[in-house]
Amino acid sequence: MVNANSVKFLKKGNMPTKKLELPNSLGYIKPTKKTISTEDHTNFQIFDCLFAKDKNHPIRYYDETNGEYIDLDRYQRKFDFHIFYNPSRNMLILDTNATIVKSFFKILKNLEEDQRIEVKTYKLDYEFIDQIFKTARTIRFKSSDQGVNSKTFSGNEVTINQEAIKRDNVTSIIGVLDVKGQACTVSISKTGSIACYSSLPKALFNTGIDYPLLEFTVEVLKSLNLIN
Repeated sequence: MVNANSVKFLKKGNMPTKKLELPNSLGYIKPTKKTISTEDHTNFQIFDCLFAKDKNHPIRYYDETNGEYIDLDRYQRKFDFHIFYNPSRNMLILDTNATIVKSFFKILKNLEEDQRIEVKTYKLDYEFIDQIFKTARTIRFKSSDQGVNSKTFSGNEVTINQEAIKRDNVTSIIGVLDVKGQACTVSISKTGSIACYSSLPKALFNTGIDYPLLEFTVEVLKSLNLIN
């Protein structure tokens, strides 16, 4: 099972101090009184979030009121997630996938100016990341070949392949990284997604941590020099 978080940095605006409703009842951001601190004393404020995303897919559901099945060409799926916000770094870590994050912040970017929130993603130095990753690397990158949008190359020496290492085209890298003393297969992408394809380090579960994946994400960001 893949464990993933999305990482963004606040570019413009402020996190809300009270519940912020999205237009058309698409969701909200609600500050809580809860905070969490990682082992390296990175402090996060916790926000509860809801987002309803349109799905253009036919479904049939049973209407209990009328006692009959109804066919729909589209529907809305609701996603509950958290935003962990670190004010000192203007960093937001979201425990949901990058697709939801992109749609969610697209709406926030277009709110009225006093409510508007804009974010940016870290800038990846792939050459530096290549030096840290140990083995079994995979590179995904954009392709200009006819009829092909992207390619994936895998192998222990994938980073010396001339087609794969065109830095401007790389969208994600998968490799083995030492996290809390355990070798973990980690994916890091240009969109801000950080995923663990192996078991989370046991050290994260031995200290009573409420959100071990948050701790893991912070450790990866530090290892890759994306935060100090």
